[in-house]
Amino acid sequence: MKIVVVDDERDVQALFEQRFRREIRLGLLELHFAFSGEDALTLLEDRGIADIVLILSDINMPGMNGLELLKAIKARYPLLKVYMVTAYGDEATHQRALESGCDDYLTKPIDFTVLKQHLGLIERVVESSMGHSILIIDDDASTRTLLTNALQTEGYETVTAENGADAVRRLVELKPCVILLDFDMPVMDGHDFREVQKRVAPDVPIICLTGAADPEMTARRVGASSVHQKPLDVDALRSAVAELCRQPHAHRHTPEVESSIAPARDARRGDSAAESK
Repeated sequence: MKIVVVDDERDVQALFEQRFRREIRLGLLELHFAFSGEDALTLLEDRGIADIVLILSDINMPGMNGLELLKAIKARYPLLKVYMVTAYGDEATHQRALESGCDDYLTKPIDFTVLKQHLGLIERVVESSMGHSILIIDDDASTRTLLTNALQTEGYETVTAENGADAVRRLVELKPCVILLDFDMPVMDGHDFREVQKRVAPDVPIICLTGAADPEMTARRVGASSVHQKPLDVDALRSAVAELCRQPHAHRHTPEVESSIAPARDARRGDSAAESK
């Protein structure tokens, strides 16, 4: 899904990218920006309108204003939706926009919750995160808390373990979408956990968390999908998790493990369902 935002105020770009950061990270939305009506028409001509679901244009701009842009777009691309945006919420401006063919009309400051509802993005964010459980393995409690909070705000389920031995038990129960794995831990370190994980749930990708001087070497040794050095860049880590959750890996245990744990897991699910009735 692509949206083109047209506004002569350049700080609008940072605002939209911040307010739609989750949708962008989940791959649900791609934003394009034009800072004049003329630039917007050039963008549409050069890139085409494939996957563009909306043009969101300010009305008051120098040169070609929003209403003139609206008429030009509707003449060339009559099925393309165009919302007009203005700081002036008077009825006369609203009526002029509707008469010019706009599909909807928003006043500044934009209510982004309403805009997301118009686009169906709220439901799609929830759907994209549903069923995606993340296993966080780190002996540092503050890191586990940091990552839990960061991922749960994105709609992911999280389970934590403070060492590799605890993580093996969690892995068998959870079948996670992604594993965030520290390597320097007591009881069972990340390397030993990785060897067990290859036998239990080999298709679940690993994101390596490390404070090592050569993190890339650590990641290569264990076959991690990516590596993130401490102190962690939480935004980069969230993006990496979202990318892996979009990929069609199997999230499965080996057949031997699956057959051994399935009866107990199914019984627990039955008990939970009975309790909820």
